Formats: sequence, structure tokens, C-alpha cells
Amino acid sequence: MSDQRLAGKRYTMRLLKRLERFIILTIIMLFIGNYSVKKSNVLRIVVLFNIIVFLLWTITGETVHATNSQELKILWKEYGDYPIPYGDDKLNRFSYYEIIDILNPPAEVLDSFTVNELAELVLKYPLMNEMLGIADSDMPIYFSSLEGNSTIFQELLWREGGIEALLEIYNSLSLDVEGLNHYDNIVVAFTEVPSFREEIFVHLFCSYISN
Repeated sequence: MSDQRLAGKRYTMRLLKRLERFIILTIIMLFIGNYSVKKSNVLRIVVLFNIIVFLLWTITGETVHATNSQELKILWKEYGDYPIPYGDDKLNRFSYYEIIDILNPPAEVLDSFTVNELAELVLKYPLMNEMLGIADSDMPIYFSSLEGNSTIFQELLWREGGIEALLEIYNSLSLDVEGLNHYDNIVVAFTEVPSFREEIFVHLFCSYISN
């Protein structure tokens, strides 16, 4: 199956799941709302308000409601993306080994990603700042460690066309060099400008695989 069809199938399944949830909760809302007509107006308003809040929470499924590492890891199945994005405060709430586990999707989710999606996820890796301060001569150690810690990076390297997909994204990047001049600190620029992170990562990776 092509990358486009795989991505479309996964998107459709997520959409159907949310639609099913929406229909069920809407029926419940209508039933209770109809019942509460027989009660006081205050009770009806309270009941309907609570149901609407719950409905919105269920549909959006914000990750803020996940409180432990296992709850966060399960979110991979819902969103197909990192449960904790780059720069999120949650990165400081767990041990390093817990973070590594959270950032690795379940096997069935990993297998479902297309090559292009794997490349995009690699460039969004929440622990990419680990490369800061590493000497160029030590980059082989960094990428070797990344391959050991990130199943997404590992899968991308194993997949046919994986490196090419990474380079394709790299070639499409539009880095605002003039905008970077406003940053006095390269670490701040690395943290706040995603395209800058991506460009540095791919540049160093290309140097790594060419040696």
C-alpha cells in the first residue's frame, strides 16, 4: 500500500472513532436534556452544561489530562504524534528513561507510519537539544545513541527510502537567516526556531553518514 493510502487510512480511522464518540455522547446529551425538562430550569442548565464540557473534553482529548507515563504513551494510538512535544514542561516531570519510553510509540503504531511521517517525526524529536554542545567529532556517538533510544529514528534508517525522505524535507526547508540574526544566543534560536533545529540536525546527520 502506498504512503498516501496508509496515511489516508489512518486519518479516516481516527475520524470515524471521534465521530462515533460524538454521536454516542450527543444521544446521551439529548436524552438527559429531554428528561431534565421535567425538572427545574436550574437542574436542566447544570446537567446540559456538564455534558457539553465533557463532550468537548472527549473530542479534543488534550494531553494535559494524562498524568503518568503510561497514560501519555497510550496517546500515540489516538494522535500518531509525540505525547510530549519539544519544549514542553512535561519533559521535566519524568525520569530520562521514562521520557525515552514515552517518546517511542507502540509497535503497531510505529509500523503504521509512512516513510515521510517517520522523517517528519524524527525532525520533531523532543530531545533534539541533546546535540547542543556536542563536538562535531562526537556526533557519531550522538547519532548512535539516538538510534538506540528512538525506535522512530531506527525505523526510518531501516525503511527503504528513509534517508531520502529526510533529505527531501531538508531540501524543502525555508530558513529565515535574517530572522536568526535577532537571536544573541544560538541555544535560544535552536529552541525557538523549528526550521533551524531541523536544518542543523539533517546537516550533521549527512556529515555522519558520509564518514
